[in-house]
Amino acid sequence: MPARYDGLTFLEMKQMLWSAMREAFPTVGADKTAMETYLRVANAEVDARLSYSMGTYSTVTVADQSSYTLYDAPAQVLYVTLDGALLAHVSFQQLLEHKGTYDGSGTPSMWARFGADLYLQPAPETAGKAIVVYMYQGPPLLSADDDVPAVPAQYHHAIVTCALSHLLNDIPGQENKASLYQQKFEAELAPLLSLGEIHREPQRIEPRREK
Repeated sequence: MPARYDGLTFLEMKQMLWSAMREAFPTVGADKTAMETYLRVANAEVDARLSYSMGTYSTVTVADQSSYTLYDAPAQVLYVTLDGALLAHVSFQQLLEHKGTYDGSGTPSMWARFGADLYLQPAPETAGKAIVVYMYQGPPLLSADDDVPAVPAQYHHAIVTCALSHLLNDIPGQENKASLYQQKFEAELAPLLSLGEIHREPQRIEPRREK
């Protein structure tokens, strides 16, 4: 029975990236810090394309209060539910425009985000209703050599290809080669994305505690 494939470590991805650069530019020395940065950027890009590193933040409504501060300003709020019902997303500007059409509080039907604050419209008239915010937090930072990307193992080679594309794009005269690797990256990712939703179960984010 073949051994289980657990993906690439940060060290293995650095070695792959270095090997590809040595093959393309035999006389150019390696910048370890730069290669680590390109891999971290590529890891974040792949994770974001999958909306993989999700989290949830839960709180409850306060009567007549429309704004709720999130634990931290997330990279992206994906959707919001109120007692299990999905609320409509509008821009903050649209929410302000709608605000004048509501007279007092009621049952919230839409949400908007501004910075680290979530706004419900209209303001809830009832306290204690469950608000659940589903957000994209971004992946854990690759740091130690034995760190492994959070996304499933089948995406790890695509991370290296993406990093190589970005690296080449920053080398004068290598834009065409960078474009070829970008196309290769998209080709590697496409069949995996076509499989459907890949993200893991959202991780619960603890409410902010006052110090």
